[in-house]
Amino acid sequence: MKRLHQLTEPEVLEIKQLLQLCSENDKAVHPIHYGTNINLYREMPCYLMMYSDHLLVGYLSIFAINAFEGEICVIIHPSYRSKSIATELIEHAKGILKEHNYKQMLYVHNEFYEKGLDWINKKQLRHHHTEYTLTFDKKTEISRATRLLVSKAMPSDAYRVAQISVNAFEDDFEPALSYVNACFELDNRTVYLGKLNYEPICTLVVGNNNGELSINGVAVLKEHQGKGFGKEFISEVLHQINANYHEVSIDVDHTNLAAYELYKKIGFKEKSVTGYYVEPIDA
Repeated sequence: MKRLHQLTEPEVLEIKQLLQLCSENDKAVHPIHYGTNINLYREMPCYLMMYSDHLLVGYLSIFAINAFEGEICVIIHPSYRSKSIATELIEHAKGILKEHNYKQMLYVHNEFYEKGLDWINKKQLRHHHTEYTLTFDKKTEISRATRLLVSKAMPSDAYRVAQISVNAFEDDFEPALSYVNACFELDNRTVYLGKLNYEPICTLVVGNNNGELSINGVAVLKEHQGKGFGKEFISEVLHQINANYHEVSIDVDHTNLAAYELYKKIGFKEKSVTGYYVEPIDA
């Protein structure tokens, strides 16, 4: 088994091939991470790869940007299931998280994949939350910002970006700042700021996962919410990243219906539904 905190291009290709095979076999879009590591503990192994005769048969990713919980995604080659590969990968992941004092794991699962749900039910895992993944319709005409000045943020903006995120999401400041700083350090993450009268009021991060773009952490200061700035901000970023020529996705919590409807108005369409299920990590 390989335990890695970074992936090479050949390894990413192996994972993509396994992901495509699993998705076609299961008729489901499996959530998985294989981008550059932005976890809180950068040297923590977060990519586990299991082989059989040089063939990748199992892969697990750990996404853990805070100090409390780690998100676990697993895919297993269809011909190698029922061989305890998933169990072995999960136990290794649990050990890694335990070494770093994490309290729980979140299993990330496509809610339309029934066999996976059967496994979750057998383990009696508690449902934590659900997210919708939407992708931008490339045929959509993108409107331009008129009230906001939208541009890429600089590392010197990290403190302000974190402040906006904390204000919008009521998060803790230190993990938010750590995440923002990690984004500035990576070539495949771009932080954007939206300014009203030269004052930053909104932010988001665009990730580039081997050509697939994602919009994350959309945050608007509370005093400016409900005024159309979020729509204007996202639309302008879509224009700047040439969204009509790229695959662009965005995630939204199932309880945030306002954001869900906003993204649909901008031009996003629902692609998949992902459930998160909790398993405590014993001390």
